[in-house]
Amino acid sequence: MQYNVAQLLKESTGSTRIYNMIEEFTSSGRVADRVEGQLKLLKTHQGILVQVKLGAWVTDECSRCDNEFPRTSELLIEEEFFPAAIVNDVGGIDALDDPDAFVIDEHNLLDISEVVRQSVIADQPMKPLCTIECRGLCQVCGVDLNVDDCSCNDSQVDPRWAALAELLPRNNGRGKRPTERN
Repeated sequence: MQYNVAQLLKESTGSTRIYNMIEEFTSSGRVADRVEGQLKLLKTHQGILVQVKLGAWVTDECSRCDNEFPRTSELLIEEEFFPAAIVNDVGGIDALDDPDAFVIDEHNLLDISEVVRQSVIADQPMKPLCTIECRGLCQVCGVDLNVDDCSCNDSQVDPRWAALAELLPRNNGRGKRPTERN
């Protein structure tokens, strides 16, 4: 996602370029499968303001059942990029001081890959779910409860909670609750 901005940097403040972008990703370290949208580059007095409106198609992993599922994100991004070297008032060249700033490299290439990557990650839900009704995995046997019911005994209780489980109403086989007396 690189754009040559050499000509735009020579133009006056307020000059713009608009690009339609479609990028497919196949690498294993990807955060999105595909991004598609519109990119606007605006020349500022210091650099180039990048405004992006895009859709990102992501393959996520459900936090309950561990299955992969597709998810889409609508992203609005606005970041300013600065030339790696800036001509100062006396005609010399200064290096950009801010290490966290997004930089236009020495060949006047503006690369928005990192900005898009960070935005896709920031838009990812804390606990992604394949569906709201996802039942997850059985905590005892690990069966995907969306696909099959497990045969685990529901009466198995963590020993740390056993005292509290005794307070639950249930049938003890004689038709009475454990709290009822004969």
